[in-house]
Amino acid sequence: MLQSTPVSKVMSSPVISANPSNTISEARILMKKHSINHLPITNENNIPIGMVSSHDLNRLSDWRTYFKDLAQVGEKRDEDLFDSLLIEEIMISPVMSITKKATVKEAADIIESKGIHCVPVTRDNGTVEGVITAHDLLRLAYN
Repeated sequence: MLQSTPVSKVMSSPVISANPSNTISEARILMKKHSINHLPITNENNIPIGMVSSHDLNRLSDWRTYFKDLAQVGEKRDEDLFDSLLIEEIMISPVMSITKKATVKEAADIIESKGIHCVPVTRDNGTVEGVITAHDLLRLAYN
């Protein structure tokens, strides 16, 4: 039965991740280079502490709209300021994660109940090994 399939059979791995001191610009470059929409943020021990998605970055990229009356700087300067923000300032934290022994049903329950699209998958020691996305679950269901 598909629901009892371990997430380790479905997850994307190896995982591309960033650290909290990376800039938004660096996150965008990583995501574009690897054609990914979700970027786990890990600490120095490779333990997931946050998440950034392409949706988050796209939503935040319009920040000039909200602050245009406060800052009388050119558009290029605004973009440079935005890109220099650190990931730790915009990441979703804490992050919900599951172990690679968890089932696809458990992953689906988290994704549905939390209204998220991606969950980091961890080893027994808490370090990130992969990610499972709503897209991964759909692919499993229809293949």
